[in-house]
Amino acid sequence: MEIGKVDILKSLKKEYRYYYGKIKAVDVIEGWLRILKDKDICTYNHSCNVCYYTIAIAKEMEFSEEKLENLASAALLHDIGKIYIPDSILKKKGRLMEAEYRLIKEHSKIGSEILSGNERFKAIEGIVKYHHEYYDGLGYPEGLSGDNIPIGARILSIIDAFDTITSDRCYKKAQSIDKGINELIRCSGTQFDPEIVEVFLKVLRNLIAIVKKEQLNINYDESQIELYMKIKEKKRRLSEEVKDRSDLLTDKIMKLSIEIDDMIVKYNHKRNEQAE
Repeated sequence: MEIGKVDILKSLKKEYRYYYGKIKAVDVIEGWLRILKDKDICTYNHSCNVCYYTIAIAKEMEFSEEKLENLASAALLHDIGKIYIPDSILKKKGRLMEAEYRLIKEHSKIGSEILSGNERFKAIEGIVKYHHEYYDGLGYPEGLSGDNIPIGARILSIIDAFDTITSDRCYKKAQSIDKGINELIRCSGTQFDPEIVEVFLKVLRNLIAIVKKEQLNINYDESQIELYMKIKEKKRRLSEEVKDRSDLLTDKIMKLSIEIDDMIVKYNHKRNEQAE
């Protein structure tokens, strides 16, 4: 049974909607997000996805509530600088030219500058600014490395990449969850903080297990319902046959009817036990 990103995000949203609703300055954030949504729906959806993954990691790492809220806010606004990137670059379907790539790389600094104008976002400026830094120092905008990169930025770096890999974009098709995981493992210790990669992989494994369990339960229920309907239909046909041809009401048919009744009783008993 292949688990898709949609399944994981559905489980995430159900699990962490409470924390999403507690984000501070949500009115200001939603205002910026509306602008981002009008600019590019893909970037908007990506920002929301990154937020939910971020909350899951923050919970796993036992962040304080304040630290979790700050990180969730940074996740929602990490690409806000892209509202100042021309559509011709942001939505380009082909490969970016070198000059275009240099310009799009400015979005993290632009985002930080936007947030610097509001005192409530002081704690997340650095997270937004440095979420494209690499653990080995080969990222941007300043080439920070290791623990010199804010931990929030190191977390966002991993989630940002994972969601991008597993999402449709104007220039590419979404890849599978497995391919996203393999890329995180491949770049662990170079692009990404290896310890945080391990945490995120643990979170993903737990989410996948939850989704599989939910899907198995759904499939089980559906199979039971299907069995029940088949039994009912078989009994209906048997009754009609008996009515039309009473001379065929042999001991064998009577036994079959009793067996069917017994199956229905057992099925109903089993369903009642599950409900309890």
